[in-house]
Amino acid sequence: MEGSIVCLICIFSGLVSSHPPGHLKPLGSHLPPNEQIPVLSKFPSPTKFYEEYVKKGIPVLFKNILESVDMPVYYKWTDDYLAENYGNITVDVELGKKEDRKYGGLVRKNLSFFLEKYKNLDAYMVENLHLEMKKDMAIPSSLRCGGFQKFIHSIVMWFSSGGTKSHLHIDALDNINCLLDGKKDLFLIDKKYSHLVEADGWNKEGTFSDVDVDSVDMYKFPKFQNIPWYQVNLTKGDCFYIPYKWYHHVYSHPGRNFAVNVWFFHLWWFNVTDCIDADPELSSAIPYTKFPKPMEHEEIRQYIFMLFLENDVISRETFVEKLEKLGFNDDRDSLFDKIDKNYDGQLSLEEMYMFVDEIINTKLWKFLTEKYKQEFSDETNDGNTNTSESKHRKKVIEEILEKVIQKTSKKVTRENIGKSNTGNIEETLDEKTEKAIEKVVEKLGKETENNIEKIVQELSQKTENLDIESVNELFKKSENFLNVLESENSYEEDLNIFDSDSNKDDESRDYKDDETGNKGHTELDLCKSNR
Repeated sequence: MEGSIVCLICIFSGLVSSHPPGHLKPLGSHLPPNEQIPVLSKFPSPTKFYEEYVKKGIPVLFKNILESVDMPVYYKWTDDYLAENYGNITVDVELGKKEDRKYGGLVRKNLSFFLEKYKNLDAYMVENLHLEMKKDMAIPSSLRCGGFQKFIHSIVMWFSSGGTKSHLHIDALDNINCLLDGKKDLFLIDKKYSHLVEADGWNKEGTFSDVDVDSVDMYKFPKFQNIPWYQVNLTKGDCFYIPYKWYHHVYSHPGRNFAVNVWFFHLWWFNVTDCIDADPELSSAIPYTKFPKPMEHEEIRQYIFMLFLENDVISRETFVEKLEKLGFNDDRDSLFDKIDKNYDGQLSLEEMYMFVDEIINTKLWKFLTEKYKQEFSDETNDGNTNTSESKHRKKVIEEILEKVIQKTSKKVTRENIGKSNTGNIEETLDEKTEKAIEKVVEKLGKETENNIEKIVQELSQKTENLDIESVNELFKKSENFLNVLESENSYEEDLNIFDSDSNKDDESRDYKDDETGNKGHTELDLCKSNR
């Protein structure tokens, strides 16, 4: 009998230990991290930065660099200074510190409000650097010439009381993340392992993974068992270069956590002559006001390169497939033949460069320009929030009405709704209804699917078959919902009104895995990206 019990215990232990390494544990528990990422004590020359890191796609940590370079945001941007000088600017506040692109929520608030409340909020601030703040910002000297200086895309601020976590994701731009205050842990995967990362649960539109960074299901994501990874720990005063398309997620430790990201287009070639007079030993930061704004032509050229040039050359099959996925339906094969100047059946960087010049003012150029603007317009408004808010408002109204259409009878057709923007809503819904919708949108700011669902639930109530008049009435009768939004509750309640259980993560999850000793980590990042 005793032997049987021992045998059963052994079998049970075998079953328990048969789970793949890292199963239901934080991302990174499956393997120890790779060797340490390169660490420098100063910003290298633009030539060295390009040749050794950007061109090769190698991340690099600039340790304690902000203590030795002149970057005013580092020593100026205390809470008091920000409130006094920029308190009236409007910023995005993301509800929930664990990033959830499906059920999160954004609201627009004055920076002064955020500064008063952020220490006790389950929220963080993410915002493009506003025009009036540019005087305090400086750019690492590694980007001062060679072509870098023409392609600074944007500067984004990340601010919280810590405990924030991001998805595992990629960005289409290179970036240098400078930590003004706090601590961050970064988990990174080389882009060459895309076939493993994107094998399961990958959102191509949002460029992020569905994997739960706190508890990886190795049966749902089996390829993750074989992914090598890197770990970087940032502390106040550090800057870190993340190559474009490297997979990463970030965890911000509890406490004041403030960072700025310098985003720049990936440089496909380096203009050596542009740096002839540049001091190779200079390691500092250059005032942002001295950097030119990228010309749209060059921005779109870079965008086209990002779309097509995964490698040094592009095949006919890849070129045609990419245009087809983008939705360009003209004769793609003939276009390939026109670009392929040496008739070798593949497109080189030089051929693509000439191709961009040749297609200006053509149908393809206009098509790709529109794609570019759709993808990057919100990130390039340079603090012009009135324009961006207007766009968001219209977009949200479209989404709300689309949801109503889906949930009601076919009597409410797209023809009834029209194009569903602010201008022609007035044609189908009465003025009072239009204003009610705008009040909702104004309160919530940039909407998400979760909040839209709440609106639709309020509007639809228990009614099933609706005509346009019934929809009209539902908008007007959703008083409970509107009253909540219009109430004079505290700002904390206003910010957390749509919090879901998935957003209420413990801020202090600074965990360590027993098997590997590795810390868990995550935070929120751009782009997009997604943010």
